[in-house]
Amino acid sequence: MKGQRNKGDYGEDYACKWLQSKEYIILERNFRFSYYEVDVIALKGKMIHFIEVKTRWTSTFGNPEESVDRKKFKSMQEGAAAYMDILGYYMPIQFDIVSVRYDGTKTEVILIEDVYFFR
Repeated sequence: MKGQRNKGDYGEDYACKWLQSKEYIILERNFRFSYYEVDVIALKGKMIHFIEVKTRWTSTFGNPEESVDRKKFKSMQEGAAAYMDILGYYMPIQFDIVSVRYDGTKTEVILIEDVYFFR
């Protein structure tokens, strides 16, 4: 597999299958509104999860989840607000990160739930 897009696609595909195995229902992938984007929007129980998926092949530049910064989180929040407005009704929401690590032979997934960035 070559290129950032292929890595991202692999990670998102793998993350979605993993989430489905944990009883999440995938509502949207790569939801975009204006400049804002959310990788995965999923439903579990009575909560909508807005999920950022980060994939890394090596740990040279740190763990995948470490690359989610305040700017990305703000984009997720704005995307979530737009999605809920489009949906037309509101329910509890949560922001999560799925970290995907692939070393060429095995894939590891870590779910970091209920993330929030302070100023």
